[in-house]
Amino acid sequence: MNFTISPIKPILSFRGYDIIDSHTHIGMDCNAEDLLSLTRDRNPYDWKSDDIKFFVTSAIENMTKKDGKYILDEIEGNKKLLENIKKTNNADKFIPLAVCEVDTGKAENIDKLLNSKTDKFYGLKFHPMVIGIDADDEKYNPYMKIAQKYKVPCVFHTENGNADPKKIYELAKRTPDVPVVLYHMNIVPSGKVGERPEEEIQSKDLQNHRDKWCWDVREAWNREGIDIVEQSIKNNDADLYLEISWTKPESMIEAIKRVGADRVLWGTDAPIGDNGENSNREKYIDNVNRFKKAIREAFPENAEEIEDKVFYKNAERLFKKNQGQNKINKFVNNVEKNTKQIYTNYINSKIKILTEKKSFNPSLKTFNIVV
Repeated sequence: MNFTISPIKPILSFRGYDIIDSHTHIGMDCNAEDLLSLTRDRNPYDWKSDDIKFFVTSAIENMTKKDGKYILDEIEGNKKLLENIKKTNNADKFIPLAVCEVDTGKAENIDKLLNSKTDKFYGLKFHPMVIGIDADDEKYNPYMKIAQKYKVPCVFHTENGNADPKKIYELAKRTPDVPVVLYHMNIVPSGKVGERPEEEIQSKDLQNHRDKWCWDVREAWNREGIDIVEQSIKNNDADLYLEISWTKPESMIEAIKRVGADRVLWGTDAPIGDNGENSNREKYIDNVNRFKKAIREAFPENAEEIEDKVFYKNAERLFKKNQGQNKINKFVNNVEKNTKQIYTNYINSKIKILTEKKSFNPSLKTFNIVV
């Protein structure tokens, strides 16, 4: 009896986790369990899909006002975030950010939180539209100095008005060694949108970024954020990055081409944002695949390298969460490399034996084994 056996790839993969979501929220109706439902840990039969290694997250209560006042103040809200995380069995999957209430809080509050020996925050979060103060105002300076002191990044909601990327850039130039991430790459445009007529720009539909019409022009809006980061690289006067929640793959590709893959981060605004809405694992992975497909089509020669940077390596570097994991990753990579080498050596040895017995045809690249 003759069998034809073609060489196959090893079944096991040691690649591990592939995603760090750089933009998520906890608080009010969004709890830590909602985010964890997006992971493979809660979907054991979904082992073939990418999984989420960490969630960069912040407290909604510190970014929501009722009757003109924050639901929780700087200390209480940020501590509650940590308490919500600790209630889960996977607290190590979260990268909490301290939300800064620049209009009513004090930088000293954030200093105390970051100086805690028991609690850990990995960066600062600002939402200038809720704060109601332009991002380039001097009131932000003390907070940026705190970030500089503890060597942590700052992330900013970007939007036309108080959170205009141009204003955030002006602020970032005052502490050029502090990494600053522009969430959404600018979610609402300022000035003209490409070549569109002025009357269309002034349309009230423009104010609702969830409107379908707005999706069609968002690529142009995001370009304003890309312009700012590109300018900062050219001038070498600030350390800016782009996070891609509420964007299209086309905007991500343009960002990678113009500012480099090292400055683009995957994020979804989960469980609020479109790419992570309602904590739907299937939809989340569909969006991951959609953005990864765009990378593979745009950069076929080095797609895997770019994917790794955008989906987790850049966030690892910025938020410094993975330092204890680096040795494990290195070990795993070595195991994978050695396993492939052992497999290759084994196949080659069998080919040599079969060739000598004239039961292997190298031109056909098949084994003819007689049983």
